[in-house]
Amino acid sequence: MPTDTSEKGFETRVCTLLGESGWLMGDNQDYDSAACVDLAQLSDFLRETQPDIAQAL
Repeated sequence: MPTDTSEKGFETRVCTLLGESGWLMGDNQDYDSAACVDLAQLSDFLRETQPDIAQAL
């Protein structure tokens, strides 16, 4: 099988390797470019690690 050396192939490979390491790919709809944060992932993180603060927000 030939190696995909295109930009898309590189992106796919990087995302695959990151995913295998525990990284979660976000959804473009959840990204707030003004705050430079994925709001859905931030909310999930706060609920899991700091439920009192998440509830207050």
